[in-house]
Amino acid sequence: MICPRADVVGSLLRPPALLSAQKGLAAGALTPAQFKRVEDRAVDQAVEDRDHLIRRIREASRYVSLDRLGISPQCGFASSILGNRLSAEDQARKLRLVAETAEAVWGGAAPTLR
Repeated sequence: MICPRADVVGSLLRPPALLSAQKGLAAGALTPAQFKRVEDRAVDQAVEDRDHLIRRIREASRYVSLDRLGISPQCGFASSILGNRLSAEDQARKLRLVAETAEAVWGGAAPTLR
């Protein structure tokens, strides 16, 4: 059985559609495969929206100095052989997003990914 992830992904709150899908899974209205598709889409949308990431970093900087904040691609990469299946292209795309977001927030040249 699929186990829903926590209500946050890093500092990103679960969107209403995903919270609704969690209830649907618990009630038996969604299969685990259907829920996983909704969950994966929500995570991808949150991670892949650079402007959203920038807004979240700016919001956090109201409480913690910007020079003490950072961004990490921790989520979305497999931590075991059973983890997420990402192509090399998907991995490079996620790393480019992190580098471009960091450049937009903190300035400086983003490293080049080959």
